[in-house]
Amino acid sequence: MFVGFDEAAALPRSGRFTVIPHAHFRDRFVGYPRAALVPGRVLCMSTTQLGPHVDAAVRAIHAAQTPGVTGRFAGRVPGEVADRLTALCAQHPADTSTRLDVMSDGAQVQEIDAAELILAPGSGSLEHLQVVFLALSLGRAVLVNRTDATERLADDTGEGWVHFYDDVVTGEDIDAALAASRAASTSRPRLDGRDLDTVGAAYADMFRHVVTTRRHTHTAPHNAGDSRE
Repeated sequence: MFVGFDEAAALPRSGRFTVIPHAHFRDRFVGYPRAALVPGRVLCMSTTQLGPHVDAAVRAIHAAQTPGVTGRFAGRVPGEVADRLTALCAQHPADTSTRLDVMSDGAQVQEIDAAELILAPGSGSLEHLQVVFLALSLGRAVLVNRTDATERLADDTGEGWVHFYDDVVTGEDIDAALAASRAASTSRPRLDGRDLDTVGAAYADMFRHVVTTRRHTHTAPHNAGDSRE
């Protein structure tokens, strides 16, 4: 059985496919120290390491026209990328800041809390989705690359929470995302059916189904004179 987070991951040549959505993290961080929102802050964060996409992110943040926009870059960064990122941020020291190290769960929560918009470059990887769902779980809008999967997520979460850029993020994309998120009519995104208990039960049902199917497939009736066990 193949499992996808949504129908966009379906394998057309296989009937052995089921959808189990990515779980949210709303209940995971109860009791963690929190941070106050900084209006206009755009956070580019990685739970593993930031990649070359940060170049475009820095340029987009500097090009944004929304008053008060600032950039924040957090997470571990390879040496050559760190040097380039530091040099780019140094050109606009008042508008960008960095935290270039491995962060605990609590530190990630505080970084997301302090941002108004989470920029999550890249798409498709589990690490990318973890950043997206961390942000949504903590009530922060996200700006992501447009794909079938992210468009479905936008439909699921409701207006004002998932915003798109095409190919390379630009300042106009950041301006549009901030304007739309500020106009959102709900205080938090819809994440129905994504709590850990529901998602865990779906995986348990899938495992039971696979085991039952394999037993039926590999168990053939014995002939009367067959002595095999």
